[in-house]
Amino acid sequence: MGTGIVATILIAIPWKADWLYYLSIVFFVLNTCLFAMAFTASVLRYTIWPEIWMVMVADATNSLFLGTVPMGFATLVEMWIAVCAPAWGTWAAYVGWAMWMLDSVVAVAVTLSLAILLYVISARSSCENPR
Repeated sequence: MGTGIVATILIAIPWKADWLYYLSIVFFVLNTCLFAMAFTASVLRYTIWPEIWMVMVADATNSLFLGTVPMGFATLVEMWIAVCAPAWGTWAAYVGWAMWMLDSVVAVAVTLSLAILLYVISARSSCENPR
């Protein structure tokens, strides 16, 4: 989802122009919609078919896509702080701070759990198939 970085670049570009600001907001809204749809589809997928979760986590390649959730959410937090907090005031800054804390907790959880799970799976497969 390159829409998040595009929105961030457009808002941070040193040439200040109204059309760049509004274009960054368009990409921010698009990024929010795409993230919401992808996140909802993933939650529905693992809720409807819970057995897929273990298959995905056991796969060393597919499980790495879990890291895209906090990374995609980080682009939303960045744009929230850059656009919404200045426009809406203190409460938006507090919401952005809470979103950042949630994103940090999820990122650490994904990082640690994937590292441990992939190590355990690797160790288990090497014990089952000694060379």
